[in-house]
Amino acid sequence: MSARGRAALWSAALLAGLAWQSPAARAGTCDSPEVLDLGAFSTDIGEREVVFVAASPAGHCWVTDLAAVGQRHTPWSTFKIPHLLIAFETGAATGLDERIEWSPAAHPAQDYWPADWAQAQTLESAFRRSAAWYFQELVPRIGASAYAHWLGRFSYGNARADAGNDEFWLDGTLAISPLEQLRFLDCVARSGCGASRRAVEALEAVALEREAGEARLHGKTGAGPQRRGGMDGPFEGWFVGYVRDDQGGAWPFALFVRGPSYASIGAFRREMALRLLSAVGAWPGP
Repeated sequence: MSARGRAALWSAALLAGLAWQSPAARAGTCDSPEVLDLGAFSTDIGEREVVFVAASPAGHCWVTDLAAVGQRHTPWSTFKIPHLLIAFETGAATGLDERIEWSPAAHPAQDYWPADWAQAQTLESAFRRSAAWYFQELVPRIGASAYAHWLGRFSYGNARADAGNDEFWLDGTLAISPLEQLRFLDCVARSGCGASRRAVEALEAVALEREAGEARLHGKTGAGPQRRGGMDGPFEGWFVGYVRDDQGGAWPFALFVRGPSYASIGAFRREMALRLLSAVGAWPGP
């Protein structure tokens, strides 16, 4: 069996044994954080701005900046995590194999698109490829009232999704802080945060990033230009998710970064997050 197959079975077994709690089960996560010094990583960080927050299964929390961890930003493609859950819960997608044909007229290919965007997508492929147009197609299927319900239930940032706007997670309408990302992800990992086991199992299967021994990292990146349309200028981005340890415990985390270009943050997001997760004991070291 493949690594992804083993992970899916392991995740299903874990979820079957969870007590499905209320979404507010750990609303106070990270109320008394420990400040994590980035001094040892300053050379690698260079001119970038980095904000990181993580929590252990026992509730211990680390942050790199007490003020910055509460500042809200555009979620970009990290919104695909709640978007997938909402799509399952509303029936906008019946499974990871939900296929939508690409319409060049409705979603013209842009210069910055990866080649694998300009084709039909399933929910699984669109999540892994970060194909934005697919999730824009889900917006009218879900509807403004359902977004309001679920974003409120998730306590997802400012919970704003204006009716008729199919890019609210990309244009600054919806905003969320690193701390709010952490609390949302902690809620999902522990209880589903109101979403069904089936939805969370699908999320964990498609969001599996890597494995190290019994540890499994589930996450999603996101990025966009700091100036609307400024694809050649400064960029900001995320890597968020949680690590399942060998006891089934969850270590939620969120990393936000700004840099002078997309190239400066693209690979850096994962690399720095893994190093910081190792520093707090959530991920095996090098």
